[in-house]
Amino acid sequence: MLGRIVVKSGARFKAIAQEASMPEANGRNDPAAAARGLIRQAQIAHFGTLMADTGHPYVSLVNVATDPAGTPILLLSSLAWHTKNIERDGRASALFVAAPAAGQIDALQGARVTVLGHMAPAAGSDRRRYLAQHPQAADYCDFSDFALWRLEPRQVHAVAGFGRIATFTAAQVFEGPGVEAIAAIEEEALAHMNRDHRDAVQLYATRLAGTAAGDWTMAAVDRDGFTLVEGSRSARVAFDRPVANAIELRTALAEMAHRARHTSVC
Repeated sequence: MLGRIVVKSGARFKAIAQEASMPEANGRNDPAAAARGLIRQAQIAHFGTLMADTGHPYVSLVNVATDPAGTPILLLSSLAWHTKNIERDGRASALFVAAPAAGQIDALQGARVTVLGHMAPAAGSDRRRYLAQHPQAADYCDFSDFALWRLEPRQVHAVAGFGRIATFTAAQVFEGPGVEAIAAIEEEALAHMNRDHRDAVQLYATRLAGTAAGDWTMAAVDRDGFTLVEGSRSARVAFDRPVANAIELRTALAEMAHRARHTSVC
């Protein structure tokens, strides 16, 4: 019978995250980054709110993206129950689940991360980040009954399999070097890559993200990786480790271009 091990900090989560195949490679040496990496990679989340009339927990399925720090961004309809709920009580949570590993039979063997926090209207810059991860939403995101929201985190609870649990403060997961520095140069970096290194961008998509060939562009970049878009398709590619400044970003992109050129297509 499996024992239940509760880990109050991220100390043991480093090795646990590797066992459970946390999706972004930069979690190898940083347990909090492993949790943030799962959030970054996710396209959808299970969204928990409190029913406005009864107070019952209500869980729905939502598309999700992240801002430069990794904070979850959601596009919500004013007609949905979850929106009516958060307009009355902003407390909410979002559950992110890693894609099943090869041979995984029981879903509870996989990794998942829950972010607990408070909902707030999104900033104007969040629109571009959201559409980078969900380009199909451009058809309706500006409708009057839709609005972007942010889940401002208070605590992060990560599970990397049976009895393997870690709890982090929001600062441990979402704060750290590189957030503001990379955000400040993001648009310049995107313009440079899409203008001067289009060949590398295509290789990132096909060789590193494993997508079909197309006219891919780099639509977002942050300290953990970048997002590629082609029409209604998007793909996320993680850095080996978080970057903290322009020099580290340039080095990481060059290293990944070299890796992509020497990666064979299966």
